[in-house]
Amino acid sequence: MDVARSALRLGSKVTIAYRRTRNEMPAIQDEIVEAEEEGGRFEFLVQPVKINLTKKKRVAGHFQRMKLSSPDQSNRPKAIPVRGNFLTLETIVSSPLS
Repeated sequence: MDVARSALRLGSKVTIAYRRTRNEMPAIQDEIVEAEEEGGRFEFLVQPVKINLTKKKRVAGHFQRMKLSSPDQSNRPKAIPVRGNFLTLETIVSSPLS
């Protein structure tokens, strides 16, 4: 959350991807709310599977959609893949990576 909120304050557009729902997110709830208030976007129930750097200075993150099932060893709902359901998020790369 700290990195996302710092990036927002520096003028970046930020999307936070998490494989469970907001309720299972191991972050302080006030920080989640404040990140949203600062313009942060959330994608829940997604898990990264691949990151590509494209020819046009873009990074494409490919995510598997997830669903929750019975609790795991940590007693939180287990995130399992939704077969054949994916999401791609793309962004422009700026310095220092460019």
